[in-house]
Amino acid sequence: MKKMLLVLLVMSMTAGAVLGTTPAAGENKAQFALTLSGLFLQPDTGSSRSVIGPGLRVDLDLGRSLILAPEASVGAKGLCLGGTLNYRYREFFIGAGGGLVYFFEERQDIRGSELLKIQVGAKGLHWLVAVSYASNIGGWLKGFSLTAGYLF
Repeated sequence: MKKMLLVLLVMSMTAGAVLGTTPAAGENKAQFALTLSGLFLQPDTGSSRSVIGPGLRVDLDLGRSLILAPEASVGAKGLCLGGTLNYRYREFFIGAGGGLVYFFEERQDIRGSELLKIQVGAKGLHWLVAVSYASNIGGWLKGFSLTAGYLF
């Protein structure tokens, strides 16, 4: 997991240096968002797990077309931390990244797990929506997430 995050950071820094640091028209270089997120996972062992609740996201523009987006959300059943590197075309974006999900319930076969995710979404000046497919490296934990947020 640490290697994956380090590679993601180095890729984003390199891409930002190559493409320049000009954000899209009308945007700040760093944007903060309050989000409502839902992560729904189905392990091979049986019953589904979810983390639904408020979250925070920071969009760091690395040039006109790349966005580095760390995010965190917490719900009554768990915590989800992660981030993605996204390619943006106009208001649409597609990206990949990773994260960690941790469930609070004591009698769980899954306490914490690393996730890889592929994401698509749209972003305006003051809003964003995203849908992601998430899976762990072994593939025994699969699911999706939905995010809607207000950018300020």
